[in-house]
Amino acid sequence: MRKNTSNLKFIEFSSVDATRLDGQLNKGRMVNDAPKGDPACNCEMRIVGIEGRPYLCIFAKRNIELGEELRYDYGVDLLPWRQV
Repeated sequence: MRKNTSNLKFIEFSSVDATRLDGQLNKGRMVNDAPKGDPACNCEMRIVGIEGRPYLCIFAKRNIELGEELRYDYGVDLLPWRQV
């Protein structure tokens, strides 16, 4: 474990899966990948502490048009769809 500048403790994960085991739809599954620097990358993921617990939250980097996909950099360069 390490501390970030806001003193939140967090564990480095190799992946975070948006699938829920109870069969309910996790809204995080509706946010897709776009490499940093790609104009389609309109969101960013941040760790936010609420009552001492870390949460992954998605924030818009700019105004997002109605019907536009939400996309952020997953942080992994070797994803199969990036190799095309």
